[in-house]
Amino acid sequence: MKGISDALDIDRATIVAVAMNTPIAVSFALQNPQRVDALVLSSWDELDGYPWLEDRRTSHHASFVAGNVLAAR
Repeated sequence: MKGISDALDIDRATIVAVAMNTPIAVSFALQNPQRVDALVLSSWDELDGYPWLEDRRTSHHASFVAGNVLAAR
């Protein structure tokens, strides 16, 4: 992503990632925070390996399974 951004002369961008691209987008944002205006992620199941996101996903899933949607917020 950095190479493409550099080649296109893009200093900062909003990154939208879906499904299997979410780990790439998260890695880029963590390594290059100065280059990211916003990060939009869809399909959180693909974020295995990022403990703080995995904990959040697991707790939200448990709340939804229990039928307590408000607890997931």
